[in-house]
Amino acid sequence: MDPTTTALLTPWPGRVPLVLLGAGRGTRLGGATKLLLALGDWPTLLERAWSALEPLASGLQVVVSERSPAIDAALRRIGVPAEVHVQPEPRGTLAALLALEPSLPQRFGVALGDCLFRGRLDGPADPFPGLVVWTG
Repeated sequence: MDPTTTALLTPWPGRVPLVLLGAGRGTRLGGATKLLLALGDWPTLLERAWSALEPLASGLQVVVSERSPAIDAALRRIGVPAEVHVQPEPRGTLAALLALEPSLPQRFGVALGDCLFRGRLDGPADPFPGLVVWTG
């Protein structure tokens, strides 16, 4: 059996580390710091994202363009120890993940900070590394 087929048949292990990407320029959001935007009743998108994704996550790594007291305060409010990685120049999703690669296990989840407003993620009943289809 080839490795791709093996990956497709491997059951999802439950909770995985979550990487939340928010280091871009925020041009689609008017230049705002993505993860600090208020969202409905939530003080920040970071807190809303964690609330939605926490049941799937065993930990949190956040990628931001700069470390700020506001990011630290939002992380304290969600009450989960998180690793914060600074990517000062937006170089894209792959560059962020490659920078984290030494600390990432075989399976992990990725959420894009500016794609959590609408839409839904679809995939097989038992997702595997690298397979998510964004439909919204």
